[in-house]
Amino acid sequence: MDQKHLEEDRVAQRLEAAVELAQLTDRVLFALTAQPWPNARFKTLFAGNDATLVQLFNNPPRLRRAGFSLEHDGNSKIVMGELRRVLIPGWKILELWREGTLIYAVDALVQPFWGSPRGGGSLQLNPLALAEPVYLFAELSRLIYEESTQKPQRVEYCVHFERLVLDEKRASLSEGPLGPFFFGDGNQHLAPNSKMDKMITWEGGSIDSGAVAYELIQEVYNWFGISNDGIPYTKKDANGTTVIDPEALKRAGSQ
Repeated sequence: MDQKHLEEDRVAQRLEAAVELAQLTDRVLFALTAQPWPNARFKTLFAGNDATLVQLFNNPPRLRRAGFSLEHDGNSKIVMGELRRVLIPGWKILELWREGTLIYAVDALVQPFWGSPRGGGSLQLNPLALAEPVYLFAELSRLIYEESTQKPQRVEYCVHFERLVLDEKRASLSEGPLGPFFFGDGNQHLAPNSKMDKMITWEGGSIDSGAVAYELIQEVYNWFGISNDGIPYTKKDANGTTVIDPEALKRAGSQ
């Protein structure tokens, strides 16, 4: 097995273990992972709370108060000298391994579905609650890998869903932005099956959080059968690249 597949297997195994530890194995699951190549080298991952890297991990970036963020209780722990972890059983887990593996897993009924199925219906994805944490995860990875003494040449990102079919009803995603009744007003598209696992590779040098987020979200929308013009909260940057626009996310969250 080549090095790339070994890395992918290692990340998948770590995600599986994290999900089990967080008691999310029987929940609707939303997860994001990042793996740099070559491996990261952190001098301060196991330093005190004043270290920049530790502060980043304990206080992930956010766009707005009470948003759909990666925030937690701010108390991370060193585990066996291998990783730093935040664990809130039954809700979420955030891990950063010394080689740079970054893992975020959460009960998807909290984020990005934002609540149980309404009226006995199917799960409906909230487009804002999907886009915001994906953008913030990309931004967290950018800030964290800047603290590595060995900068990544590429980063493999993965977006993961499990148990998207409940009581034989498939989860759905709407085209377009958040509507006045919290979910998109566009055409509804059903999940093709219960599990989704999509990966993208960033090879652009310094990480562009908006571009990474767009590529990941594009994978989700396309998997649901939605074309790119149905993806909300985007803009064209100075180079003409489509990115997720953090200002659009903040505006949507204030409505």
